[in-house]
Amino acid sequence: MRTLKLLPLAVVVCSFAAITSAQQVGDRIVTITDASLRSQDDTTGTVHKGNILVVKNVNGDWFWVIFSTGHETVKGWINRSEVIPFSQAFDFFHEELRRSPSASAYIIRGMIWAQKGENDIALGDFSEAIQLDPNNKWAYLNRGVALKAKKEYDNAISDINEAIRLDPKIALAYCCRGILWKAKGEYDKALSDYNEAIRLDPKDADPWNGRAWLAATCPDARFRDGKKAVEDATKACELSGWKNWNSFDNLAAAYAEAGDSSNAVKWEEKAIERAPEKSKGELRFRLDLYKAHKPYREEVTKSANGLGSAPVPPPRRGRQSPPE
Repeated sequence: MRTLKLLPLAVVVCSFAAITSAQQVGDRIVTITDASLRSQDDTTGTVHKGNILVVKNVNGDWFWVIFSTGHETVKGWINRSEVIPFSQAFDFFHEELRRSPSASAYIIRGMIWAQKGENDIALGDFSEAIQLDPNNKWAYLNRGVALKAKKEYDNAISDINEAIRLDPKIALAYCCRGILWKAKGEYDKALSDYNEAIRLDPKDADPWNGRAWLAATCPDARFRDGKKAVEDATKACELSGWKNWNSFDNLAAAYAEAGDSSNAVKWEEKAIERAPEKSKGELRFRLDLYKAHKPYREEVTKSANGLGSAPVPPPRRGRQSPPE
């Protein structure tokens, strides 16, 4: 049995403000309340308690984030008083779960485990959530994502099918399932799911990236289209504010498939500049291909890129004034 060492809750809470104020672009944060995303004049969307976000920009006490509710993608500023650093999230939410067990509490803790790479433990939490609430689409969706990370594709698809049955308009489930179909080599089904995800939530960069990668790197030539891949990858870069290294990697692959090695090299080098160290080896391998004027082809058995944890649904509005 895994032994967990928890900090006293009072100590954790007292340290949050000082730690969170030091957050930088690229850091992960977790909402500790139902928080609104804001522009200067309006509320742009809401993020439910327990969601994991990535800081895209910092302005004093405010963090700019992009968030998918599953049905739409929203952007805005969130105040540091409404979040904690990811490094502190497990202790905070584990204590909450101990005090008040619920399906949503298990989902939140499971998402944190999954982000830590502890997918077996995460699966246990998502299964507990399903036991408590058999109609919770987020429990099925998150369990499907964790199963995908373990390459249990058939079981993952089964869970995501159930999430879609419970909510046929959830764009994020379609995108996750598209990645799974691609990993299994069922490209027609993958393309269909990416198309549906884009139809339901055209502001989410993930399905645009997925469709671009398929059109650029698919082993089956029937699904490759360099021009279309460049269009989709460019759209994904636009939606992510031209700051996402994975989108740059996709754009480079698209240009390589389109026969534009110069731009392929340019964008792969940009991807390498921004990518985490663990991903740079694979990116450099592709860069060498593009320098040799060769496109990249994904193997049928290659694991698909991860999406991160799926969110839980967002309710209420917030307060305070965000930066201009």
